[in-house]
Amino acid sequence: MADEKRTQAQGDATDEDVFAAFIDFSASPYALGDILTWNVRVCVEALAAGKGVMDVVALTDPEMLGNASQGFINHNAYLRLFLDLAPAFYTNPMLRGFNHLRDRAGFERLMDQARQDQRAIFPGHAKYAEGLQSRIAAYNGHTVINRFHRERGFVPRLVTPPGYRLWAESFLKSYSPDAFAVTVHVRRRETETHLFGAALARDGDFGDWEAFFDEAQRRHPETLFLILGKPSEWPKRLMRRANVVILKTLGLGMMEELAMIQASDLFMGLLSGPSTMAFFSDVPYALFVQQGYAESTAEVADIEAFSPRLPFAAGEQTLYWHSPTPENLLAAYEEKLLALRGKKP
Repeated sequence: MADEKRTQAQGDATDEDVFAAFIDFSASPYALGDILTWNVRVCVEALAAGKGVMDVVALTDPEMLGNASQGFINHNAYLRLFLDLAPAFYTNPMLRGFNHLRDRAGFERLMDQARQDQRAIFPGHAKYAEGLQSRIAAYNGHTVINRFHRERGFVPRLVTPPGYRLWAESFLKSYSPDAFAVTVHVRRRETETHLFGAALARDGDFGDWEAFFDEAQRRHPETLFLILGKPSEWPKRLMRRANVVILKTLGLGMMEELAMIQASDLFMGLLSGPSTMAFFSDVPYALFVQQGYAESTAEVADIEAFSPRLPFAAGEQTLYWHSPTPENLLAAYEEKLLALRGKKP
């Protein structure tokens, strides 16, 4: 019902009531977490301008392919990367319309038209020009979002489009109706270094997680772990575990995975794109900040290092500031299990 009301309100809005948000991938990263955080940031900007609905326009310019932090992007990769990530824009709870352009002149005409129509717009001309010149327009920081939370007492929460959440809930009920469902994402860029040049120190150790899955099955057999990410990122031996399902092996895509995060009883993992969905939702989570990344994480989140919660965290949403081991994964899990179901180890 809430989704139906939201859709109706978005459909009834006139252009002057609609915020205009523009994102240029010549400056913004092709990254799930950045897009999800950008969604919340533009919602904050829209609400501050007194708007409750928005249109989004994204630009992938073939003449300026990659931002300053992703120089690997070329003509063979940019469009596939964008299409893989595009569904993330539909988690924006205020979204009315979404357009993708590959023509900078057309993109800038739309920006100019929005200004001429005196529509509220983001980013402003100066910010857009600055990002274009530097090829850096990072919106993954929480400073503006945290300030909005201090002033208003809430932040916009990401949602999947109508029907996806109901599908995820139905899937869980039919697959294992009595299970305590835990969505899990472990950052694993080792198989993609040719694309991302990623900092592998942030990757998870599958051995630690496998040992945790095994002990959780022994102590809490009702637990069902729903693994997010590409099947190639996870050892094939995981498929033999009765308490583990790799969602992509069922033919599911990004939107189904994001919906499953919100429908699950708990989300666990490392800081990554999917964890951003948990940040900006009501799902309980246990998220681990890898050793050596405390300062950078605190800077992006605009919090003190080792703070157990984000300023806008909902109930039972906790940060753990150490690299995961089988022991501390189990301890965090049983802490959440006790809080959420009253079940002692």
